[in-house]
Amino acid sequence: MKQLVYLGLRGNSVTDDGVKHLRRLTGLTGLHLGGTRITDAGLNHLVKLSGLQNLWLDETVVSDKSIAALAQLKSLRELHIADTMLTPNAVRQRTVLLPDCRIVR
Repeated sequence: MKQLVYLGLRGNSVTDDGVKHLRRLTGLTGLHLGGTRITDAGLNHLVKLSGLQNLWLDETVVSDKSIAALAQLKSLRELHIADTMLTPNAVRQRTVLLPDCRIVR
């Protein structure tokens, strides 16, 4: 599955423990985790996805604590964060760290 470029898991029961298995999918450019049970801890498993360009985290409990992990995703171009616990202040901080990434609320 190293050639997999998009994985849509929206609305599944994916947890932080399950997400750790995704770190081997280094060819991913799009990952949809919206509506899953992922938390800030789960995002730490994704930092090795260096080619990830689009990430959907909408309708999750991801919070400001995830900014450090998100900042490591240097290829990120679009981040979907509607209905998360990310505050406007954290979003501004992420904008400074990843200026080429568009935030979708």
